Amino acid sequence: ARRLPRAPSQLMRHSLGGVQQSSLQRLRIPMRIHCAECGEEHDLSAGEIGFSLPDAYHVLDEGERTRRGEADSDLCRLDDRRFIRGTVCLPILGEGRSFCWGVWAEIARTSFKRYLELFSDPLQNREPPFSGHLANELPGYSSTLGLEMRITLVSETERPQFTVLTDHNLAVEQGVGIRLERVLELMSPFIHANGG
Repeated sequence: ARRLPRAPSQLMRHSLGGVQQSSLQRLRIPMRIHCAECGEEHDLSAGEIGFSLPDAYHVLDEGERTRRGEADSDLCRLDDRRFIRGTVCLPILGEGRSFCWGVWAEIARTSFKRYLELFSDPLQNREPPFSGHLANELPGYSSTLGLEMRITLVSETERPQFTVLTDHNLAVEQGVGIRLERVLELMSPFIHANGG
């Protein structure tokens, strides 16, 4: 997932009044599959389902968000907690591409500070990985909130890669890959909710 380049001095210095109401966004890559649930063919061009906020911040009303923290498309602060946005990608077997969850990780304040220092650095991929915990509950899995992850910085124009470190089904799928039918299963609540 790409991010918009910004100067590090602009990060987390203002409170955003226009935070999205929905916690989900969709990005596009072309794929089509027949759906056993509704009998129709679906365009799975939403190759990523992205959460616009960490769950702990999303559940707050606008007043609480303003009072207790701030968020933009890549960073979030809530009281003493710090979050960054990245991707958990699952290889799609036989497709040569991945299905990615755009999610948030809660990280230590020292890691957050270092991430801010490296945010616009084209060589940030040289930084050793650091740890974090998944900050979104993903549909289609048993509880994912709090899963331990390794966070790897990629580049100044891409969000970090998150690797789940437990024996959770999400980690298994990230390691061995998923079939196109599983992509449809994971996307189904969003496709059918939008008349897709």
